[in-house]
Amino acid sequence: VVALGPILWALSTSLKPTSRIFAVPPELIPSEPVPDHYYRLIAEKSPRVRIGSFGRSWEGRDLTYAIVSTPENLLRLDEIREANRRLVFEADKVSDEVANAMPIIVWSGYGVHGNEASGPDAALLVLYHLAAGGREVDEMLRNMVIILGPNYNPDGRERYVGRANAFRGVI
Repeated sequence: VVALGPILWALSTSLKPTSRIFAVPPELIPSEPVPDHYYRLIAEKSPRVRIGSFGRSWEGRDLTYAIVSTPENLLRLDEIREANRRLVFEADKVSDEVANAMPIIVWSGYGVHGNEASGPDAALLVLYHLAAGGREVDEMLRNMVIILGPNYNPDGRERYVGRANAFRGVI
């Protein structure tokens, strides 16, 4: 537990404006910026990451996703998307050779339940690990396109964070 303290503090502070890093009392779970801000930051720094939005929540918050793969696969996303569409809707017209040459597409969603803070937090670490790369990650991404949805329920997360921060130290 003691060893995780500095890691959690570093992650938490990377999500906050400088003025709130040393706030008293400390903000245990940052409400702003939220996970999609971190995704945007990683996408600006890594050639393996592209971000987009698949809609808005009921309260108008952006529903962000990240696509992670090799820069080469990201350049041919439209081609990969069309090949996948054909494989799903016209499977009888797709040869085994074409199907076997396609990268695997993985969709990983986090934060379905707003009161479960670990999902969006885990999504941040997964994105960082994939964006940072390394021999094994690079090999994996050559054959995969990974789509990460960091927070399916940003409205619920905001309610949870507000409540958790409002009652810290009460119990």
